[in-house]
Amino acid sequence: MSRPIRFDLVTLFVGTTVWAALLAGMRLLGFPPRGYVGVSVYLISVGTSLVVFRKYNRPLSISISCGIVVVVLGELFLQLVQGTPARVPRLELVVCGAGYGTIAFFVFNGVQILSAWVRLLLNRKVG
Repeated sequence: MSRPIRFDLVTLFVGTTVWAALLAGMRLLGFPPRGYVGVSVYLISVGTSLVVFRKYNRPLSISISCGIVVVVLGELFLQLVQGTPARVPRLELVVCGAGYGTIAFFVFNGVQILSAWVRLLLNRKVG
């Protein structure tokens, strides 16, 4: 399931377009601004972890691990900010983080596949 990740102008364009479509969809669904920030920080952290650890050839495992870490740390940060007593993260946070990591993996995989298709269309000879 592992393939080399290409970072070129096409990938940047496709990723930006997908990101804009995601934020537009969130706006249409009535998400609050904190939702934009939360989803953006989450996707940036998972994407960064995929780039940093790309030599390990386990992108799904990396996405799931990063998802768990980000969700658990985010919950602990919210407990700290809200002043509630910090408690050990429950199992549902771990499951939620793993699910979010899997979704983020499929988003990034989709961007890579879509950019490969665009690259093929741009390199196609007409006539």
